[in-house]
Amino acid sequence: MGGIHATLLAYEFGNQIHGIFAIETSVTQFGSFIAKSVHEMLMRNEHSFEDWFQNFCQSVFTELAPDSLALKYYYASLHFVREKAFLENAKEMYETGMALKNELFTNESGHLFVKLEMPKIYCVSKSHNQMKNIEFLKKYAVPILTFNTESHWLAQTCSEEFCRELAFFAERKIDNRPLA
Repeated sequence: MGGIHATLLAYEFGNQIHGIFAIETSVTQFGSFIAKSVHEMLMRNEHSFEDWFQNFCQSVFTELAPDSLALKYYYASLHFVREKAFLENAKEMYETGMALKNELFTNESGHLFVKLEMPKIYCVSKSHNQMKNIEFLKKYAVPILTFNTESHWLAQTCSEEFCRELAFFAERKIDNRPLA
């Protein structure tokens, strides 16, 4: 969900932001998994959000974190979350993801992302959950950088390559050289 915020900030304050190094950002309605899960729970009215959030945290801990240091960190960070803010953020991100009803790709922030007049690159794992986004981004010739991991947590699982690519992106922006 953080990539949607970054896109909206870049769109609003574009003259102060010099580039976007997007990391598996939700640019289509197919990428906002947490927001969609919260929305579906609210529509079913089966659980309170507090119950859903506790179950979410528990599933991160038991199903995902045992095999991933990055997800252990993510699980730990969930203990500092203000649940009301998480809920409101998820609801707003779902609405953003579904805002453009008459489009094949309905995520409003995705359409803003491709219109940004600044250097940008979209980072993705080699076989993860953002593959529908790739179809959308290729349509607009957005540069895509694929990392050799199946994890969403690119900076943690490919830290050396990630830092090298981020530095290269920043240097190219600073030198005002166009992205290839």
